[in-house]
Amino acid sequence: MPRKRVSHPSSSSKAQPETDSAAAENQLAHISPVLFALILPALVGLAELTPRIYYSLMFTDSLILIPVAIIIKIVFDWASKNESFVICQFRYLSPLKYLENLPAAIIFKTERQKIRIPWITLFLIICNTVIFYAVSEDAARGYVFTPYLYWSLPRVLLSVFTSAFLHSSTAHLFSNMLFLLVFGSLVELKIGSKRFLMAYFLCQITAVLIDVLLLGISFPNDSLVSILEDFHALGASGAISGIMGLFVVRCFSARLVLNGPFFSMPYLSIPIGILGTILSINFFAFDVQGSLTQLEYESKIDYWAHLGGYLGGFVLGYGLKLHKEACTEAQRVKSRIMSQKQIIQKGGQLHEAALKFLLNHYRGNEKKRELYFALLVQALFNNNFKKAIDTFSAHYPKYSDALPGDILMDIGGHFYGLADFEKARACWESAARKNGQWQGQAKLYLARRLGQN
Repeated sequence: MPRKRVSHPSSSSKAQPETDSAAAENQLAHISPVLFALILPALVGLAELTPRIYYSLMFTDSLILIPVAIIIKIVFDWASKNESFVICQFRYLSPLKYLENLPAAIIFKTERQKIRIPWITLFLIICNTVIFYAVSEDAARGYVFTPYLYWSLPRVLLSVFTSAFLHSSTAHLFSNMLFLLVFGSLVELKIGSKRFLMAYFLCQITAVLIDVLLLGISFPNDSLVSILEDFHALGASGAISGIMGLFVVRCFSARLVLNGPFFSMPYLSIPIGILGTILSINFFAFDVQGSLTQLEYESKIDYWAHLGGYLGGFVLGYGLKLHKEACTEAQRVKSRIMSQKQIIQKGGQLHEAALKFLLNHYRGNEKKRELYFALLVQALFNNNFKKAIDTFSAHYPKYSDALPGDILMDIGGHFYGLADFEKARACWESAARKNGQWQGQAKLYLARRLGQN
């Protein structure tokens, strides 16, 4: 009778819950895009209450509320910091540091650690822009899907790809290229340039196939050739929708930080953090609703192509097993975060590096960034005062209130010695608001050295 291997009870009881938890987490990560980025928005799009009304109201309200919020914040800073109104406005200027991740993060910042350049995304944007301004409208009519002139099967097949580089207006071009930059740059960096280029054109093909399929359903009594002769479409929307489908599979939890323009002035803006998947699924819900409308009425927007591209990218993402790559990456990042937190708890030589990593990682979470900023400055304060000052200056004035009062007093004294009275005042004012033995001294410095009552 064969022997059976028996595990030690204590070891098995400890290991099993961890294994089960990891397996459940993996399974949830694999099915989350299907549930939340495919099924849920499809049901919303199929609902009788059109999501367009709901989302349009939200969009309109945000256009009103965001500028009002910026004005209130500027006035609040002006009143609380005793600074000139002009200086407070400069806090909301889009700083040049947004270009540090150029070109992948001019529009957005993500939780990426390694900076690379998405060459294919930039190349596609340049090609679309050059073709739009270089090709005349009459010449473009021969390359839309399907061509107006010289109609033949080879030209129709060629137009599947050429139509993706043509646009009807500047607004059409700009909106498509904006979405391509935001989603395409991140997807390319995640899956590689070769796979990205392949996926881009495959999604364009699926967009056209869905177009043809639904055209056949809409006109069952007409031949496909006669239908296609009267059907014309152009734009990169189908391929870009496919990239958005890839995005929700490969980058389901990626957080984008968009710069919301203040009254359409891009140089004066406020950062708005949002999950990229939310943007994708909202547009998919719109496209499902629009596709139903397009079955009954003629539409200037080709929702069918959007729908086909998104579905093609979504299926392709699972076919390339990008969901597994995403899950593996999430687990790797999670384990690294846990290891860095353990280093901080135990102390040690890598304490400073761990705090820098966590400060950089939580770019979309202001509360955690504030926590790790304060810990990092405190860790540097006794060992390397210059680094502490540099770190403080790099994030000033965003998280200065998170520092203890005694450190704020010394940092304020340093800036006072450099005749940087603005930062000195900000540090001492913050220290004066904190309870402690330094509170009276901070008020004294403000009154005697800076002449503030």
